[in-house]
Amino acid sequence: MVLIGLGTAGLVVVLDHPATDAGRPELTARGDADFVHAAPTLAADVVALSTQTDAVASDGRAVMDRLRRQDTAGAHQALADGDAAVAAATTALDDLTQARDALVGELGGTRLGTANTLSLSSIGTAIAGSASLGTDWDEVTASSTPVIAVIESLGRHDALTYQATESARASDFSTALSTLTAAGTELDTARGLRDRLVQQGDVSTLSDWIDRAAAYDAALAKLYGLLQASGGVMTADATNALAAVDTAQAALPANTGALVVIVAEIGAQGYTDGLLGIDKVRGAIEGAMTALGATAEPSAQPPAAPSPSASTQ
Repeated sequence: MVLIGLGTAGLVVVLDHPATDAGRPELTARGDADFVHAAPTLAADVVALSTQTDAVASDGRAVMDRLRRQDTAGAHQALADGDAAVAAATTALDDLTQARDALVGELGGTRLGTANTLSLSSIGTAIAGSASLGTDWDEVTASSTPVIAVIESLGRHDALTYQATESARASDFSTALSTLTAAGTELDTARGLRDRLVQQGDVSTLSDWIDRAAAYDAALAKLYGLLQASGGVMTADATNALAAVDTAQAALPANTGALVVIVAEIGAQGYTDGLLGIDKVRGAIEGAMTALGATAEPSAQPPAAPSPSASTQ
């Protein structure tokens, strides 16, 4: 009776054990085998998506870095590189979505082991999270483009104003005046861009800079007009005009370094929001890579997924 009692107790323990993958591997073996077969393709697609998303994030950071260095050509290149990376990421996302959907269709209602179920779920999270990548990049572009344009316009203005002074030194006052007119057009362009940036930050310092540059140009134009009329002779009016030029010049900043920082920070909010969104996408993709055991190196072969037996342990 004691032996029978002990045996019965053991049987009850077995019967009371919860149904898990370890207890019923036969229920997930087929689905796990299908997942293992599809895993290399899924891992390769996740790696490709991760690589291109990392490139988008890197290009986004490079945009502002180039602007702070007054390298607008480099900023344009970073934006172009980011556009290309977004396009490549979109292709990788499509490939991953198709591979995932093909696997789900093949599985039908077949069950998966716990590990493979979690992996498939993480892939779905990466796909859903990556859908916002293009929108996040558009925010970076929309915030950066008018800032680049302002810096370029002010740079062209400064170059034209310098050319005007060089022409005046050569007593070519007619050319100097026409060049100043062109410089004024660049300031008008900067004002229009400034008005677009009002929604992105404080533009008061930028406005002040533009006003001071316009005052300097006006003082030069008055002086050159008087000298043109007098044949280059310094009359009393020309002398007074020269003093006004000196005063206007003294009000200008010594260089445009501070202006570049101010203008760049005007678009910082939208720019930062875009980069944060891209980083969230990267986090979702990283979860899928971890679940699949994939590496971030495009050339590396992704490891095989766990076997059905391993996934049930």
